[in-house]
Amino acid sequence: GKSELSLGDDFKINLTDNTDSVETLGNYDIEGKEITVVKKNRAIPDIIRSIAHEMVHHNQNVRGDLRGRGDEGEEGSPWEDEANSRAGRLVRKFGDKNPEIYDL
Repeated sequence: GKSELSLGDDFKINLTDNTDSVETLGNYDIEGKEITVVKKNRAIPDIIRSIAHEMVHHNQNVRGDLRGRGDEGEEGSPWEDEANSRAGRLVRKFGDKNPEIYDL
C-alpha cells in the first residue's frame, strides 16, 4: 500500500482489540499521522482493507486535501469515496500477491 500510494514512513499504524479506542473500525489522526484499526473478531482481508482505507486518508493529508473538517469523513464525501474505492483496489492487488489472506 505504501508504494502504491507513494507514501513515506512518516505515519504509524496501530492494531487494537480495544473497540472503545476508536469510533469506527478504523481511524486516521490527521495531526498525529496515526492510523488505528480494530482487529478483534475481524477477517484478515477486512483488517487490511481498513488499513488501506486509512492509508488513503493519510495520502490525502500529505497532498493537503484534508483540513480536519467533519464533512470530510461523511459517507459519500469525495474523501470517503476515494478512500473506499482505492482501498478496495489495494486489497485486491495485495490478495493477488498474498492469496493466503483469504484462508479461513
